[in-house]
Formats: sequence, structure tokens, C-alpha cells
Amino acid sequence: MLRNARLITTLAAILFTLSLGLPAVAKTSYPNHIPNGGVNSCATCHVSPYGGGTRTAFGNDVRSTLSGGLPDWSALYALDSDGDGQSNGEELGDPCGDWTFGNTPARQTDISAPGDSDDLSADPQTPGCGDPSDVSDASDASDASDPTDATDASDATDASDATDASDATDASDATDASDATDASDATDASDDSDTSIE
Repeated sequence: MLRNARLITTLAAILFTLSLGLPAVAKTSYPNHIPNGGVNSCATCHVSPYGGGTRTAFGNDVRSTLSGGLPDWSALYALDSDGDGQSNGEELGDPCGDWTFGNTPARQTDISAPGDSDDLSADPQTPGCGDPSDVSDASDASDASDPTDATDASDATDASDATDASDATDASDATDASDATDASDATDASDDSDTSIE
């Protein structure tokens, strides 16, 4: 009889919890859905380092932005949950919000707790967002090493670049053998100094 009473009490507690609409995912997996979540583990979201109980400001934001029962990093990274002047992303090594579940965060050092306003990252801006040193970014007009950048006047591979002395399409280019204005051009029939043409 006592065994049945315990079973009924346990089932009632489970049903009550489910009726509240709480996610069925174990909360111990939440740190895995936040970049560098394992650094502070449960204390990333809770006052107690063992989890449960009172949540930090970041923990409250995690709770309010759950998506499919899991933390939604895209909704969290730009927030400054603890009001310390650093975004959650800056504190957790992903200031641009680029991190996705299962990948290594771009920065794994100088991680701070996004729910503790007294804990700040010493390097919140690394990695930088929109890094102009990205030579593969064809839309970066200031990238002198981008051969597809038509706005770069010093780009020797740009056929439309009039400042490129080796550009065979440039009619004013004195080194262009087909240039009719070049007095030393042996193929120019209008060149009076050309003795090889009859």
C-alpha cells in the first residue's frame, strides 16, 4: 500500500510539473546551448553553482527566451542581462552572436558571468564583428588585397584601372605597342619616324 502511495505521489508531481508548461529537457543541458556555458556551468544561470533555486538576471533572460525548450542564443547574445555594460555575447566569448550549438566559440578566454555585474570580461570585443582584415570579403571596398575590388586603384589585376601602366586596354598607356600615339611604335603607319614601313 505504501509503495502505491509513493507511486501516485510521484506521478501527481510529474503531471503537475507538466501542466505548468515547463520544458521537458533536463536543465543540466542548458550550458551546452550557450557558448562557453561550461566555464561557469550552472552558475551561468543560477546563484547557486549547483543550479536550481534563484536565477541570475541572465538565467531569467534564458528562461524568458527559451525556444523549443532550449536557450535561444540568437535572442540572448546582444542583451546585457546584468547591466554591467557588456553584452552577454561579449562576456561569453561571442560578441557578434555567430556561435551555434556544437561549435567551438571564437574566444575561449576572458569569459565572465553574464548574470554577475561585478564579473567583467577583460577582452569583451574579441573577436571583432565585421573584421576588415577578412580578405575574402569581396564587398569590402577598402580591402587592397581583394583582386575583385574594382574600387582599389592600386589593383594591378583590374583591367579597367587607368593607373595600371601594364594595362593593354588603356589607350593612353605609353607602353602599349598598339597605341597609335606612340612615336616609337613600329606598327604605327602614321609614325613619320618609322622607316620600316613603306
